Amino acid sequence: MSKEDSIIGEGFSQGANLLKGIVGWGCIPVHWYYGLFFISFNVNVLLLFFIEIGKVGFEAMMFLSGMFLTMGVFRAEKSETHSWKSWYKKRLVRIYPILIIASLANLYFFFFFFNVEHDMNTILLCLSGLQSIPINPDYWGIVSHYWFFTLMLSCYLFFPFFYYLIKKRFKLMVVVSIVLYVCFIVFFDTFNSFSQYIMYEWFGNELNLWWYSLLTPRYFSFFFGMLYGFWIGQHDIKKNNIFQNRIKIKLILLISLIILFILHLYFLSFLLPRGTRGYVTQNIFYSNLTKTFTFPSMGVLLTILTLMIFNKKPRVNKIFEIPGKEVFEIILFHSIILGLNSYIILSIATIKKADVWFISFPLVFILSFLLAFPFYRLGEWIKNKKNIQSTIIIIAISLIIYGIISNLLFFFHIPELNDFSSIILFDSILIFVVMSSILYLKFTIPKILI
Repeated sequence: MSKEDSIIGEGFSQGANLLKGIVGWGCIPVHWYYGLFFISFNVNVLLLFFIEIGKVGFEAMMFLSGMFLTMGVFRAEKSETHSWKSWYKKRLVRIYPILIIASLANLYFFFFFFNVEHDMNTILLCLSGLQSIPINPDYWGIVSHYWFFTLMLSCYLFFPFFYYLIKKRFKLMVVVSIVLYVCFIVFFDTFNSFSQYIMYEWFGNELNLWWYSLLTPRYFSFFFGMLYGFWIGQHDIKKNNIFQNRIKIKLILLISLIILFILHLYFLSFLLPRGTRGYVTQNIFYSNLTKTFTFPSMGVLLTILTLMIFNKKPRVNKIFEIPGKEVFEIILFHSIILGLNSYIILSIATIKKADVWFISFPLVFILSFLLAFPFYRLGEWIKNKKNIQSTIIIIAISLIIYGIISNLLFFFHIPELNDFSSIILFDSILIFVVMSSILYLKFTIPKILI
């Protein structure tokens, strides 16, 4: 790769860091609003629009994840260094140490300040990242927004299959995905009702449609990101001038984004009656359009437009470099700051409503960043310590197996696990994984040496 190509590729990555930084900050006002603002304030549609727009960040995050994962695999295959085993190992080492620490930190925090208790099965499910299955009645788990990790883990599971389809039939997958997405928007209610019917009539399980509809549209964002990432991998960025000097494309994307913003504001006007508190869904049709159309579309367009505009803006990108890289930790740990914020404000009866916005909001941002930063550095340190990664992988695999078994037990209406049986089951799985690892090493190391 030439020096000029490297500079262009670096600018592309920096632009992505800026977008990831925006995404990381974007999730905070959404949860700040639902955690405190929802309780204390009358809401107008304009304010709700700016808070709700933070949800676009989740769509952008899914699109970015699919894009970068695909680009990484495409590049590794081109250089003949790709291995699915190493790919999954990298994902486990990146996610599970910080997820476990954050889950336990939230567990002790909410117990100490709010006296919230959880059984051992809920705790282990949260540590596994598989708490937010839509048929699980305890899908909130320790922290409700950790559903994002259940979604990401499921995307990682199906990623090799999706990548194979895109690699073999790229154009066909583009057409099929667009057709399926349009059908998904048009028949969203039918799709949800059919899924609910199948789950109840065939398996006797209640499917939480609100939770289910929170997850399903994001798979399209992830898959569209994979398509975009594969297209980038197929074309030389410098030769095709993809991210530079495309004024017409930038203008079209910007106008489309503005139209979608206005449309989303229009949809929200049907969802929020006057004089009420919080987000009240009065019209299912417009509610479905925000979930299936405006949010995903804005997430995709915002991602592409941001990468095109800020690709060669090093000063702007530098500001968001650290927040962009620690977006994972911000999502995990900002709930502690939000909880502390709610506890303090709700405990002070004399506080003025105007003070909440001007004092609470910026403090939550600053403290969330400061809390996440040391854990980001810890994650970077773990990534470079090969000697402890085997232990992390063993624990991660054990937790995943436990999460799968626990959800299957509920799915087939087997009595729920109590604290004692949960500990016994996890210990048994952990011993099994450890012994399997030892046997695997025993039979593979000699072959490597030979």
